[in-house]
Amino acid sequence: MPTRRSLIIGAGPSGLVSLKTLLHFPRNQHDDGPQFDPLIIEAADAIGGTFDQRSYENGNLVSSKQITAFSDYRLPASAPDHLTMPAYVDYLHGYIQRFGLDSPVGERWEGTPLEGSSRIQLGLRVVGVRKEGREHRVKVLGRDGRIFILYVDTITICTGLHVTPSVPSIAGLPENLVPQSPPILPPSTSSSSSSSATKVDHPASSPSFITPEPASPTHKSFTDALHSTSPSPSSPSPSLLSTHTPASGSIFKEDLTFEHPSSPSSFSHSLKRSPSSSSTAGRSHKRSSSMASIPPVSSFKEQHRHSSMTADLHHHAAEEEKEKEQEEGEPQYPPVEDWARELQKEGVRVIHSSQYKRRSEFEGRRVLILGIGETSMDLSYEAIQGGAKEVVVCHRGGFLSFPKVLNDFQVFGVRFDGDLPIDGLITNLFETTYVHPWVSHSHLRWFISDFIIKRVLWFLTGTQAGCNQWIGGLPPSRLGRAYVFLNKSSKAMPYINAPYQPTNRLLSTLLSTSYIDPPLPPTRCSTIDLALWPSSISTTGSIVFTPSSSLPQSRGKDRPEERRMKSREVKPDLVVFATGYRQEWGWLGEEYPQGPGDERVDVREVCGREDLSVGWVGFVRPGVGAIPPIAEQQAMLWALLVTKKVEIPTSEPYYRLLASEGARIQYGVDHSAYMSTLAKDMGAAPGLRQLYDEYGLHVLVCYCFGAAFGPFYRLVGPLRGNHEEMKDIVTTELWETVTRRGLAGNFFMGVIPMLFYAQIILIAYLLEAVWILLGRPGRRGPRRCG
Repeated sequence: MPTRRSLIIGAGPSGLVSLKTLLHFPRNQHDDGPQFDPLIIEAADAIGGTFDQRSYENGNLVSSKQITAFSDYRLPASAPDHLTMPAYVDYLHGYIQRFGLDSPVGERWEGTPLEGSSRIQLGLRVVGVRKEGREHRVKVLGRDGRIFILYVDTITICTGLHVTPSVPSIAGLPENLVPQSPPILPPSTSSSSSSSATKVDHPASSPSFITPEPASPTHKSFTDALHSTSPSPSSPSPSLLSTHTPASGSIFKEDLTFEHPSSPSSFSHSLKRSPSSSSTAGRSHKRSSSMASIPPVSSFKEQHRHSSMTADLHHHAAEEEKEKEQEEGEPQYPPVEDWARELQKEGVRVIHSSQYKRRSEFEGRRVLILGIGETSMDLSYEAIQGGAKEVVVCHRGGFLSFPKVLNDFQVFGVRFDGDLPIDGLITNLFETTYVHPWVSHSHLRWFISDFIIKRVLWFLTGTQAGCNQWIGGLPPSRLGRAYVFLNKSSKAMPYINAPYQPTNRLLSTLLSTSYIDPPLPPTRCSTIDLALWPSSISTTGSIVFTPSSSLPQSRGKDRPEERRMKSREVKPDLVVFATGYRQEWGWLGEEYPQGPGDERVDVREVCGREDLSVGWVGFVRPGVGAIPPIAEQQAMLWALLVTKKVEIPTSEPYYRLLASEGARIQYGVDHSAYMSTLAKDMGAAPGLRQLYDEYGLHVLVCYCFGAAFGPFYRLVGPLRGNHEEMKDIVTTELWETVTRRGLAGNFFMGVIPMLFYAQIILIAYLLEAVWILLGRPGRRGPRRCG
């Protein structure tokens, strides 16, 4: 099989890990040529996807570094458990450097408009994809407004879940928002200053390929940089790859250097955080010059590019001209809509959360936030800290709050502040490993763990609605791990709880057991009010809230917040839609699945068995976990399927969250179950005896007590990583996630659940044996998960 010309759409984490997977995919034993010749096309002028384009001041990842980092490129021990968004974008730049992802394209791209260019193409927009025979005909809009055509063998779609805002209609408010509005200034600021907001424009002559930068003479360690006060000696130079703006107020105000903990070829690059950079509008800044070690990229000759625009590599020259004439009517990625520049309702400013950039935008305002996800919680906290006069957060059916870090509680007078990221607490043994398919099919483990966790939360905090969550709880029928995404942004919870949390609790007093809220700084407004979803905004600007009886999501649950807000008049002057995003697929031809939720994408939410040449990477969302490691696992499975290294899996999927029929998000998965399922499909799920024989007892114990971390699935299988490197990662970084729990933590969160689930699984195997002896009466049981 000749090398496949492979196109990846999107340069976020999913696109970059797909590029790395295809670029470094093992070659055939009897063929020296590479399996794939991949290239990324990204519509934005920077890599990073939503982490770059929709970041905001004080925005942090809610997934831990241990679970978020890619399997063979880890963050240093000195890095915080939860990175800021700019720091994560830095990590992605280091990933590019480490694996040479911006190297020139190979021979398969010769004779095309992208011959000799970098594998990462920024500022190009895919405006149409059609199928022609076994190939995909991709129409691309260049920076200069010209259209050119690419014919490729495979397409990996990595456009992400968070691109086009989802804005529900509310009577009295504008239905369309300004996609990229200027920053909202406090009322006291003169309008003239709005024009002074920093804006970075790329010169018209900027090429669409990545420009290498000169070498930096010095580098600092991550720890030194974090505490350093001296500026970087290097001066920034422009680069399309490296141009991005940190959210203002980032804790990193010096040059940062990440170093790979287990490899001498560690990457080093720095990001300058100056006071002036905090005041930028939020999109672009120039990285310091230590990206110098990126391999040189041959220049892309404009003369060759333009002369190649109409070149038809597959005898379709006439059709190209026809497509150019029809270009204006084509759907584009990302969608470009004719939205009005300003839409206001009697002084009410309306934005989507993707437009928010900094805390000062809330100063002196009466804020209404629509939505109850993690971004909503972040913004409500920023609003109250930023001097808002009033903050009201609206929801339809409640939420489940659980902090991203488990700490700050006391049991029998003993205080626990272990700072344990909750996404690393679920163990592998008998949770994802050696689980009988009947147990998986019934989701029994989810329901049992929910039952236990609710009682533990009641004992520690006095409420079962969430971790120290006294208001806004979900209906009992939807309260649990099997149904919803945990809201791990909890900084706002003390302000939300304030009107409802009892000041004294008998059990807490008697047993000295309680959850300890952090000290709250003085603020202009002391409470974040919770309210039900607005039905309309009146002509006077007052919000009319929907009764709980009219909200199907509330399912008749009594809502104390509804009673509290009945006597309140809410007249916001800033409305923020924190209502998530939707995906649009108009740029794909009808012969393609219209999104990963299409029934034609029937192989693990990754591809369709009828056409393996199109992959969908990064389009599932874990209840507790992170998308980047899932995307890595998806990219590996897809590459193995395309090259026929593994068979198309046929076992039942038991990893999907139990979303209600009318839920907006239907792509939720259990992180551990999904990761382990894909690993089994690839032959990368390690057996206990195999681990012991190849890696020893230390790795075996860490795997049993650890969570579904990516490196565990690189220990064995067709895409196994370097033996010593993987072993080192497991026995150092991942082992530390186990030891941080302490003996008591591992006993209660590890040993007891393992023994309990082991008994359930043993009973299931015994029942299956009896069922087989009886001749399998009735319908066939659930198929095995591999």
